[in-house]
Amino acid sequence: EEFTTLLQSDPRRHDLWIRYLEAVTAANRLTTQQQRLVSMIQSQLGTLPREQALSIRERLADAYAAHGQYAQSLEILEPLVVASPADTQLRAKLAMSLVGIGRVSEALPMLVELVDRNPKATDLRMQLAQAYIAAKNDERANEEFSLLIKREQDRESLDFARLLLNAAGVSQRLQRQDESRKRFAAALDILAVMLRDNRDNVELWQPFLDAAAGTREFSAAVGRQALYIAEHRQQHIPTKVFLTRIADVMSILD
Repeated sequence: EEFTTLLQSDPRRHDLWIRYLEAVTAANRLTTQQQRLVSMIQSQLGTLPREQALSIRERLADAYAAHGQYAQSLEILEPLVVASPADTQLRAKLAMSLVGIGRVSEALPMLVELVDRNPKATDLRMQLAQAYIAAKNDERANEEFSLLIKREQDRESLDFARLLLNAAGVSQRLQRQDESRKRFAAALDILAVMLRDNRDNVELWQPFLDAAAGTREFSAAVGRQALYIAEHRQQHIPTKVFLTRIADVMSILD
């Protein structure tokens, strides 16, 4: 909000553009006002030196992709990749934008090549797994997730819990119920501990409810946290998925 005010008062504050775009990328949703400012930044890129403009273009692509505007992200990324074809991160971002607009068959070979060249890169392997899901190839996605789970060192983090949830969903679709329940339960254990220390951390609510609904059997403490979330749901963005998951967990408690 501070960046928005500053940019509205002086849109030529180029020093703020990157920080503003990073804040927009991290935001839960893109407001109409933020969308206008992002479009304004894009329209002004021709006034900047080439190197400075390149850096801002990449941040613009990130902001668009973070809010599901993959066509706009792709439009920005394509010339960047042509200019820097060896840039791994740019190529990965381009591939995921292709996935976002449904051009999965073009994205998969790019991601496979990137993972082959960078076999220890967790983020690339995660993106490859997501592309396999988009291609409805759950077997290959599960292989990638299984490898990621074995390799992961920080097993108490939100990122690892999300990895487990993604993997559990794939196991569920493959009808591997034992594997699915174990992954949901492991994610729930991590998230329950994190919420025990800060029950109002709304960022954790959706994955916590997803894990509880997937596990279907949980402790009284987990049940109390779920009830707390249900009672304070107005603190969270009321998406259909969030409200549906609350109902799912409440039905288990009943």
